[in-house]
Amino acid sequence: MPQSAPHACSHVGCAALVRNAARCPEHARVKEHERGNPSARGYDYAWQKRRDVHLSFNPLCVYCLRDNRVTVATICDHVLPHRGDPVLFAGPIQSLCKRCHDSVKAKEEADL
Repeated sequence: MPQSAPHACSHVGCAALVRNAARCPEHARVKEHERGNPSARGYDYAWQKRRDVHLSFNPLCVYCLRDNRVTVATICDHVLPHRGDPVLFAGPIQSLCKRCHDSVKAKEEADL
């Protein structure tokens, strides 16, 4: 399988060349450390249980239903973006399919 052409690390100011990743090994670790792992961001066992219960009672994507389409939801999404706020993290959630979560919802949040 051919390798990709080398390109600069996407970390601002880094000129290291990488082939199959966005960041060099040093800055890949920095980014993960800054953001934290999913459990550190609140997506722990309690969240997984909440997600599973919600999706079992609400198995269809609410955005697709709004457009008269029936699509199985695979993502449990926060109605209000929490951005690390524990009060908003515990707030209302909704069922979305991956397509709506990655496109429609992402555009809505970018506009906020």
